[in-house]
Amino acid sequence: MAVTMDCVICSSPAKWSTGETLDYFDCPRCGKYVKEGQSLIDLSLKALSDRERANISGWLRDNQGVNLSSMKVDDLVAIRSPRYIERVDSLLYKIGKDSEYVGSEVRFNQDWISTAWCVDGNEVRSLLMFLKETDKILINLPLSHSESFVVRPKGWMRIDELERINSDSEQAFIAMWFNENMSEVYAEAIAKAIDDAGYRPLRVDKKEHSGKIDDEIVAEIRKSRFVVADFTGQRGGVYFEAGFAKGLGLEVFWTCRDDHFKELHFDIRQYNCIQWNINDLHGFRNQLHYRIESVLGRGPVKK
Repeated sequence: MAVTMDCVICSSPAKWSTGETLDYFDCPRCGKYVKEGQSLIDLSLKALSDRERANISGWLRDNQGVNLSSMKVDDLVAIRSPRYIERVDSLLYKIGKDSEYVGSEVRFNQDWISTAWCVDGNEVRSLLMFLKETDKILINLPLSHSESFVVRPKGWMRIDELERINSDSEQAFIAMWFNENMSEVYAEAIAKAIDDAGYRPLRVDKKEHSGKIDDEIVAEIRKSRFVVADFTGQRGGVYFEAGFAKGLGLEVFWTCRDDHFKELHFDIRQYNCIQWNINDLHGFRNQLHYRIESVLGRGPVKK
C-alpha cells in the first residue's frame, strides 16, 4: 500500500511503497524510481545545491524506473544540465504532448520542472517566456488569473521537426566491441532484440563498403532511427558513436556486461544502462526489446 513520503531528491510529497528489499517512489516532479533501503540516505542528508537537485531530478525524469542503488552519489551529483536550447525543446515538446488537441489550453504541471531540468517554477517561466517571444506558445491570462498555455503554429512545426528525426528509418545502428567473445551476445541478444522490436540491426563491420570506415560509421548513424551502444570492453569508438548519435538527437540505448559496468565512465553510468550477463542472453534480449518498444514504439519491419 502506497503512503506519502518526501522525495529524497526534490523533497516533493511522493507516493512511496516498499517491497522485500526495495523502496518504490512515484514523485510528481522526478517521476518513478527505485532505491534499496538506506542506500541513498547520504544523498538525502547531503547539502546539495538547487542546481544539483534539479539536474538529478531532470535525469530521473528522462530515465524512468531506474534503480538508484546502482548509482554512486558522487556520480549523481556530477550530472550536468543539457544545453539551453535542448531544455527549451523538451519543455515545448512536453506542452505539445499535454495538449488535448491543436489550439487547446494547457495548465502548468509540476513535471515541467524536471522535464526542462529547472530548479523551480520561476526558471520554467523564463523558458516559457522565451517560447512566447519566439512565437512558439501563447500565454493566456483569463479573469481567473490562472495562466494557460497554447502551442502556436511555429511551436507545432518545431515539435514536428523533433519527432521527424529519422522517424521513418528501419535501421538501428549497433556500436560495440568487435571481438570474438562478443559474437554470441550480438547474434543471440542484441540483433534479435532489435528484430523483435521491428527494426533492422546494422553493425558496420558486417556491412560491405568501399569507403573509409569512419565515414561509413558517421553516414550510417545519420541514417539510423536509434543506436544500441554496448560498452563492454570500454572501446573508445563506442563512446564516440554514442555521443555523435546523442548530438544528432537520436535515441541511444545503453548496455554493458555486468562485470564491466563498474569501469564505465561516470557520464555513461548516469543513463539507464541495461546490465547483462553472458549466462542469461535470453533475458537481455527481452529487456532490450521491451526497452526499445517502450521508448520508440513498434518498428515498421513486419515479421
